[in-house]
Amino acid sequence: MPLHVTSEPIVPISPIIPFRKTSQHLLPAIRPPAAAGQYDIYPAFSVGPGQIHLGFGALAERLATASQVVIDGYPGVLWEDFRTRLDLELHQVCLHPKFIDR
Repeated sequence: MPLHVTSEPIVPISPIIPFRKTSQHLLPAIRPPAAAGQYDIYPAFSVGPGQIHLGFGALAERLATASQVVIDGYPGVLWEDFRTRLDLELHQVCLHPKFIDR
């Protein structure tokens, strides 16, 4: 079934508009440093500079050279929001995608 993206404005996700049924904080996009000797609640290791990017603009730039892309994820992803935001960024790089929802 093809996805039809509307021209409705994007509503920013904020604490005012709940989109999750939890009081648990979201994982930060940029990991705060842990104090020396303290437990790090966001344990991670470096994969090197330039390997991880942030935002739909960065994703659109990476997808711009592809002829076909498959994006998969679990059912809890806010897919309509994801597609709307990605579509806007793809149009910024002069691409007009055809989304197919399967």
